[in-house]
Amino acid sequence: MRRRLIELGKDIIIALLTLAIGVLLLLALPVKTLTGTPWLAAAVKPFAGLFGMNEAELTYVETAVPAPSAALPLAISVQNETGRCSAVYDAAALESMYEPLGALLAQALDSAAEPQQTSHAKVCDALRAPSAAFAYSSELTADVLAAWLNASCAESGPARWFILSLDGDTVRLYLVGQTALVCDTALSAETLLAALEGYTPDGSRFAFEAAGGFARVEALSLVPSSLPAVYAAGAENPCDARFTANLAAELGFNPYGDASYTDTQGNTTWSETDCTLRVSAAGEVTLKTASDAPARFAAEDGSLLAQLEAARALLARITDGATGEAQLYLSGYEKTDDGVVCRFDYILGGIVVQQSAGPAAAVRFTGSEITGLRVQLRSYTRTAEKLSLLPAAQAAAIIPAGTVLALSYADTAAQPLQAGWLS
Repeated sequence: MRRRLIELGKDIIIALLTLAIGVLLLLALPVKTLTGTPWLAAAVKPFAGLFGMNEAELTYVETAVPAPSAALPLAISVQNETGRCSAVYDAAALESMYEPLGALLAQALDSAAEPQQTSHAKVCDALRAPSAAFAYSSELTADVLAAWLNASCAESGPARWFILSLDGDTVRLYLVGQTALVCDTALSAETLLAALEGYTPDGSRFAFEAAGGFARVEALSLVPSSLPAVYAAGAENPCDARFTANLAAELGFNPYGDASYTDTQGNTTWSETDCTLRVSAAGEVTLKTASDAPARFAAEDGSLLAQLEAARALLARITDGATGEAQLYLSGYEKTDDGVVCRFDYILGGIVVQQSAGPAAAVRFTGSEITGLRVQLRSYTRTAEKLSLLPAAQAAAIIPAGTVLALSYADTAAQPLQAGWLS
């Protein structure tokens, strides 16, 4: 009888130790993993108090991926009967200006007729007329931008500038990139004119409107009337051990399994049969999957829109909470023989951050599958110190002729970031 009691006591101790190990494993998981996994959230919720959490924290919610930040342009310029007003290099001003005008762009895209070729000279004439012009960080097809704005539009040639311009009683939509297209829309002239009324001229102008040396730069370079306020900024590598482990778990790797190793330089690699994840000591994340393996990360289909959205969504998961004040914007894409490569750059306070090694992120698709990804993780923070900049006219005189005059930060791993006029 005594021996049975001893054995029962041992069984109880083993059960308690097993339970304690399970609790410790759950506590080691990030809250995002618990709330994002239905069965885990349901299992832990009744014991939330024991974990120092409340039940609301452990309520499973299927996380909706936010709308792409790239839907916000990098510049907006309005021309009304009194003059030109622009928002550029200022994220708050851009958001304020885009709120009323973005809806008009969506209506125009939704009702756009078949586009026709036009000339860049006519584009300049359209910008002199009552108009609203939107510049994006990359060239986009009309159907992609329309989808981001909850509208629909036929596919067009890629364009960086989307311009609404009044021509008589018709609002015309210009799509300007390497080529220029124009189409009529059902947006009413009265609606556009009413939206343009409240803007006060601020002295900004396009290069084709400016005198002097601006004639040598790209005609649609937008020049503010005075030097914009650009603040000093620093960058940090957010990839500490905890972040790296959480990232591996977020992407479906076992952060503590035998398939991971860390080399003497501090680079950590997780290697599975069909997928490899590597996080370097410098914060560069690379992901490679086998194209002949079951799809692990994929778009809904092989369309460009689905591919761009899948790339953006995966990068949002990887960079969640790690970029400081910056955001990743789509900066371009290139179609390949079997898919597409999508590129992204950081935008800090409405200004592009250029990396010395190329784009901040690149996502490669083979068909609808993501077969390669590289992203340089950086956390950017601005200070209250304003930087001194070369006047725009002097910058226009020294950059290569025919290139776009634009302000950029440059991240060269030095502290703080550099800033200036770059082509």
